[in-house]
Amino acid sequence: MSRKYTFTYTPRPSDLWQARMYYAYASYTSIVNVCCIAGSLALIISLWKTALDWQRGAMLMFFLLFTVFQPLMLYVSSAQLLKGNTEELTLSFGDEGVLVETEHAKEMLLWSDFKGMTEKPTLVMLHTESGRGYILTNRILEKKRKEFAEFVREKLKES
Repeated sequence: MSRKYTFTYTPRPSDLWQARMYYAYASYTSIVNVCCIAGSLALIISLWKTALDWQRGAMLMFFLLFTVFQPLMLYVSSAQLLKGNTEELTLSFGDEGVLVETEHAKEMLLWSDFKGMTEKPTLVMLHTESGRGYILTNRILEKKRKEFAEFVREKLKES
């Protein structure tokens, strides 16, 4: 039985940001992030009543550094990476491989050109041997996510 999945979308900074946040919290960096968040919360809870105003400000800044500023910096850099690269993208997944189309280019990637797939709760990422990748968020996949991921796993296993 031949199956085909086609998705047309314009990449958004939020798509790249989601992937980068998953990587930031799935690496050794996440240990530091989680320890700093927990440490800052412990400081705030235990020292808030006796701390001077500048100390309270420092504790809040330390907490906000990892919970607000770091994700915000990742979003801004994601937007910068995509700046000027917001062409509509069509990905057609079939038995032979993946047809990647934009307004100005068309490329056929065989399943053997892919080295893997990463599934996260809000997205699916496909990684090519050449170091490129394609991010398909739940916004793009909608209700086809589960069957699409199963299809890709099957094709990657075959190749």
